[in-house]
Amino acid sequence: MKYFEQLAFPTFPNLLSDLNILINNGVVKWGKNKQICINTTADAIDNYELGTGSLDHDWSNSYTVIDNGISKIVVPKKEVPLSDRDFINLCSQFRNTEFENFYNFSKTQFNIGRIRIMKSEPKTCLSWHFDHSSRIHYPVTTQEGCFMVIRDEVLHMPTDTWWLTNTTELHTAFNASKESRIHLVICLVD
Repeated sequence: MKYFEQLAFPTFPNLLSDLNILINNGVVKWGKNKQICINTTADAIDNYELGTGSLDHDWSNSYTVIDNGISKIVVPKKEVPLSDRDFINLCSQFRNTEFENFYNFSKTQFNIGRIRIMKSEPKTCLSWHFDHSSRIHYPVTTQEGCFMVIRDEVLHMPTDTWWLTNTTELHTAFNASKESRIHLVICLVD
């Protein structure tokens, strides 16, 4: 495969149970982007929402225009964008959990930026887009019908596997199943 490379790293099988404990105890919650960021900037140690969504585009102020009868979404740039490399501290909510172990291990293997828990609801698809850097995907829970597409390659990533993905190429992900799919996604920085 050109855009996907499976990596041989240890598994972290308690991530889903720790996530459920954190959510059920009201420590964290899914935002409107269905994301939770496990690390944050130096000045926002408790803000697990800061790194969710786009760091440079303001989707909350997007709007639709009609051009020759075709609807197009316009997404303005944020006034003060952040960078993946700004996310240098584990959020306090994830201390003493399997997420801290995952975070610490990831730092020994990669030059990491944001690490997000990303939830894809059943019967949903992301836009066709590209990222500024490659990503590592670690599926926490997935099922048949969940795929990532990069250019002309399609891959189902099994639970508890590590994947280096070249998301600087055009890509999407879709969940054609009837259950939520959850991945940990590491943004790599130079």
